[in-house]
Amino acid sequence: MKETADVYSAQKAKIAIAAVKSIKTINEITQEHSIRPSRRVSPWKKDLSAKTGSLLEGKRGPKPINVQSDPEHSPGLDT
Repeated sequence: MKETADVYSAQKAKIAIAAVKSIKTINEITQEHSIRPSRRVSPWKKDLSAKTGSLLEGKRGPKPINVQSDPEHSPGLDT
């Protein structure tokens, strides 16, 4: 069952991305993917648009070194 849900989620994401790109109308997208009219695609599009910003929020990359708490990694002490 989990595999089916993952496939469905992946397909749903692709459809939502197509709707956000606005290359085709929502009606064209629903016909192409054989799903019900925009009652489903419009909310997926709104969810994707609303949640996209949160994907890029937060701290990324290596944590900065605090010289005061970790003198071993302070600059100029490499021997």
